[in-house]
Amino acid sequence: MHLCSRNPSSFVPSSKPSNPCVPLNLHHGANILARNTKGAELNKREINFDDKWASDVRGPTAERIRAAGDAYVVGGDERSVKVYFFADSPLQRLYARLRLRAGQRETEELTREYTALMKYRHHWYHAGLEASLPSVDLNRVFASDPSNMVGMAKSERQYFHRQQYRAAVALVGHKASILLDNFVCYEWKELGHGIDYSAFRARKLLRESAARLAKEWGIG
Repeated sequence: MHLCSRNPSSFVPSSKPSNPCVPLNLHHGANILARNTKGAELNKREINFDDKWASDVRGPTAERIRAAGDAYVVGGDERSVKVYFFADSPLQRLYARLRLRAGQRETEELTREYTALMKYRHHWYHAGLEASLPSVDLNRVFASDPSNMVGMAKSERQYFHRQQYRAAVALVGHKASILLDNFVCYEWKELGHGIDYSAFRARKLLRESAARLAKEWGIG
């Protein structure tokens, strides 16, 4: 009993087909395909990406630097490449201003506070509490789905970070947690917005809360 082979070599056109399963009217199309493939190989353009990043030394645009103001630092090897670090968040800009007039001891305190606040934001972000922009499926039925568990932790990792975040909220207190959420997590530019505090009182409460978190987490 003869079976049709799936080997590509059996479909190569020839004057005398070796496989009876290959129809004769495919030979002309196969010849055209072979000619087109050969032409595509000759016209193929090779793109070399090896020197792409080494040759691109333009850096940020003038608009990007203008938007950053003074909140950026240029580092790296000046002879070969420059690295631009932009402090775009309000928290980074605040502690950069505080470090300008701080001594050695206060600089270490500011570093501990900043690290604690960034850890607070780390737990908040990885807990899945950041707002998202989901799309709307117009083909589905708009009805509640109790099995979707909206707002619940979707993994053990999220559950762990929510535990750490809620413990931090309980430690600093309700009003301070609103301040940290708005300024550190949501990156609102106005310090004290949402708790009806002046900028001075809000900054004092921010630093006190950061010091308590640093002590609780052993940051030193």
